[in-house]
Amino acid sequence: MHDIVLAYSASDSPVWNQQYEPPSESTLKTWGEFQQELDPSGTKKIKTTRKSPGVPMRDVWPIKALAAASKERTGYPTQKPLALLERIIRASSNPDDVVFDPFCGCATTLVAAEKLGRQWIGCDLSDLAVRLVKQRIKRELGGLLFDVHHRSDIPHRTDIGKLPPARNHAHRLYGEQEGVCAGCLTHFPFRVMQVDHRIPQAKGGTDHYDNLQMLCSGCNLRKGTGTQEELRVKLRRDGIID
Repeated sequence: MHDIVLAYSASDSPVWNQQYEPPSESTLKTWGEFQQELDPSGTKKIKTTRKSPGVPMRDVWPIKALAAASKERTGYPTQKPLALLERIIRASSNPDDVVFDPFCGCATTLVAAEKLGRQWIGCDLSDLAVRLVKQRIKRELGGLLFDVHHRSDIPHRTDIGKLPPARNHAHRLYGEQEGVCAGCLTHFPFRVMQVDHRIPQAKGGTDHYDNLQMLCSGCNLRKGTGTQEELRVKLRRDGIID
């Protein structure tokens, strides 16, 4: 797996703490754990008494994906390794800084921030995320005192006017998904597919096109009144998708 991490800043002077990785075996054999510098003549390197922090981190970070049986895994579909978030937070913030994750999912960013001495704020629309944040903070941070403000009145958009019925989008959705169910990722004929709300109307979802998808009848039944994220967790748990 190979993902790209992009860095953005609203300031002309963003925080950047250089990260280091261990030196190679050959470097350790020759120089030990000490820095090198040129001798007064500038012709050769000599060992100093200053301990080396390591080799500046390259632009490829070899961090292993979470194994299916990893104790770290929560079942959340977009979970990232804790080691990845720790490295990002170390590099781009200082102790006591505030780390904000607007899509905190299963709390990986929040756990990493707390362990590294940062303050943190997380939010998410998913009921599943709220439950996982509570469980993971309690399990990994020893019941840390914190507040979770969970709104049940999910805000609705007021700028899109009256929406057409969801069924009006069936053929368009089927074409865009190329006949593949958004749940089990299996191809089905049109008659087997049903228009579904990613966030159900019972939880604040609307008929807006961005909230619609096509599911096969089996996945639609399995999803019930849950969200698309909860459906994916069920499908992974049952070995239907990876």
